[in-house]
Amino acid sequence: MHRAAHLSLVAVVVVAAGCDPPTFAVSVPFRGVVGDADFACGQAIAGLGSTGAAATPRDFRFYVHGVTVTTASGEQPLTLDDDDFQHDGIALLDFEDGSAACETGSPLVHDAITGTIPVDEAVTGVAFTVGVPEAQNHLDAATAEAPLNVPSMWWSWAGGYKFMKLDVLVGDDQREAFFHHGATTCEGTPEAGFSCAFGNSGRYALDVDPAAQAIAVDLGALYAGIDLDAELAEGDFIRGCMAFSGDPQCPAMFGALGLGFEGAAAPTTAQSVFRVVDP
Repeated sequence: MHRAAHLSLVAVVVVAAGCDPPTFAVSVPFRGVVGDADFACGQAIAGLGSTGAAATPRDFRFYVHGVTVTTASGEQPLTLDDDDFQHDGIALLDFEDGSAACETGSPLVHDAITGTIPVDEAVTGVAFTVGVPEAQNHLDAATAEAPLNVPSMWWSWAGGYKFMKLDVLVGDDQREAFFHHGATTCEGTPEAGFSCAFGNSGRYALDVDPAAQAIAVDLGALYAGIDLDAELAEGDFIRGCMAFSGDPQCPAMFGALGLGFEGAAAPTTAQSVFRVVDP
């Protein structure tokens, strides 16, 4: 789902109080997609995974931080607007609208990153890191400020946040299949701090003109390498990947993001989840 209002780079001077220099507004649109179709709660998906399973989307959200844009002057940090989906340099992209099978979500959708840059120049590229910075990753979702106050994005067993949450229901019997990933093998306490053996954050840079294009995030690409129709292997308790140690379906799903699983080398093929599309 995407909104036409997000499909422009707004070159508006924001005059700050005092002697602060002017800044210029930028909006970078994102689209949740399944192949060539827009993601929509309750809409049937055909041909998901390596065997072409039928599925129904249930959730699709992820955090990003460290957003920069490229202009004629070079790479510029994007100072994010402050709202319910963006704060302290972190943004939550949220494509579900709480309808149909997406009952764990909310009616609010956030499908663009907005902020300001210090130069009045056209944007030709965007870069971002998927995940939550280590300094904020172990906050308490019950007391944290938005967008880190979403309980369903808190990963209690890992002591941190789900960087990406993607859920579908598969087949006539509506079997759940997940992709939840974040920092794993974490140790510590809120008082003493945490450390994680595997950060599992990926950084992505795309040549994109946000005035005329959007960044597509492809649910289908994440599931492409796994068999959603197969019976679970011995010792595997969930369909898909929740980043448990030894999970047999995680390497393919991490690989779609260009990541190695549990310290393995990153795949030699390029990530397939993010791409640039016309609106």
